[in-house]
Amino acid sequence: MGLEVSVKDVLTNTSNAPIVVFVVFKERGVSFGREYEIKVTNAEGRVGLIAAAKSIPEIYSTIAATLQRARSLEDEIAVRKRFDLRQPGKYSVKIARAYEQLKACAISNVVTITVTP
Repeated sequence: MGLEVSVKDVLTNTSNAPIVVFVVFKERGVSFGREYEIKVTNAEGRVGLIAAAKSIPEIYSTIAATLQRARSLEDEIAVRKRFDLRQPGKYSVKIARAYEQLKACAISNVVTITVTP
């Protein structure tokens, strides 16, 4: 079956003012991942979502938190639970996040994952 593949995401406030982020308190820790758009592609440019992953129930609560300037939040995003990575090959992962307050969108660097047989 293989190991879980996760990507570490660091959100750093580089502006001159505090920003508001929504923090999710889940059964297994703190996350701010409900605001993500995750794109995973293989060499052919496509990878399917695993439908069952969307229906896994989670217990969580969300609060708005202020992230002061020059401060960071870290999150870990489980990729293999959401995408079908069973075929050997190289996969590219990119994360985007929209910020309503700043009217901006942050896009991550591309992370390359290699799956071997």
